Amino acid sequence: MDFLAKKVMKQIRNITQSLIMLNPMYLDYFMPHLFSMMIPIIMMKTKFKLGIISTIEVTILL
Repeated sequence: MDFLAKKVMKQIRNITQSLIMLNPMYLDYFMPHLFSMMIPIIMMKTKFKLGIISTIEVTILL
């Protein structure tokens, strides 16, 4: 995995952990989405990965 993908994965893990601390019920809702987003993030080698992360953060904030 390239450096950027590792950073993205770490960010997703942090988001997930904070969601679990807020409310464990969120986990059932977000995990399928997070996993479906992780796979393309790992596969891609472009800056588009950062766009996906911002989208995840925006989605969770809403």
